[in-house]
Amino acid sequence: MERYLTNITESPPPRIIPGVERSRPPSYSPELATLLTSTHSRTLTKPLKHTALKNPPTLPERANPSSEEARILGPFSKRREVNIRWRYHTGEIKRTYYPLELSEPDDPEYKHNLRGTGAECLALLKEVEDLARSPLPIPGRKRDAKADTANLVTHPYQQEKFDSSLPNRFLRRRYRELLARIPILIPDKNTQYGAKTTWSPLALVSSDRNVVQYGIASEEDIDWIIKADKADKEARNKK
Repeated sequence: MERYLTNITESPPPRIIPGVERSRPPSYSPELATLLTSTHSRTLTKPLKHTALKNPPTLPERANPSSEEARILGPFSKRREVNIRWRYHTGEIKRTYYPLELSEPDDPEYKHNLRGTGAECLALLKEVEDLARSPLPIPGRKRDAKADTANLVTHPYQQEKFDSSLPNRFLRRRYRELLARIPILIPDKNTQYGAKTTWSPLALVSSDRNVVQYGIASEEDIDWIIKADKADKEARNKK
């Protein structure tokens, strides 16, 4: 993830506050821009629009010097603009899933400059997929202890892969859900940033990936719910 937070393909953006080096706005690498604008790599939030990378929706219209608000109210604080841009950037990268590795492009002749994660040699994605994969069925109609033993040696993935008291089906499902949080980043010359994302075919993707999550109820919220429920029951008993 860390290497995707730096953009080596472009020069640093100009300072918002002249003479203040730390006032440069965030710069998005092609890899990070792809992940932020893709459904496959977002948590329970929607992917960002491409325009949001340059102009965050949290930035008021007044920040545009040519806007009507800036003309009437005066220029927007440059320091506030810097803070808003970086706060938005930091918040969105925390709502993003990151790949374990950079996959090979669909077009083998495509020469790209995308950076890998540095973990490609570990084959971590394949390891998770192997754990999520169901055991292969044992071929043949007649099955006895000797035949089963021979097949397990021939097909290692028919053997149980988990040393756990939990059911194997339960554990495989957890790994399939994990795969839904591991986007696959693929170089693609036909996209805006030179890459696309997808999921593993074994990923178990929830239908509520874009559902908005609400915060945990506070003590006041719980107290209000209890009182409202009690009042509702009393009203029904009086009828």
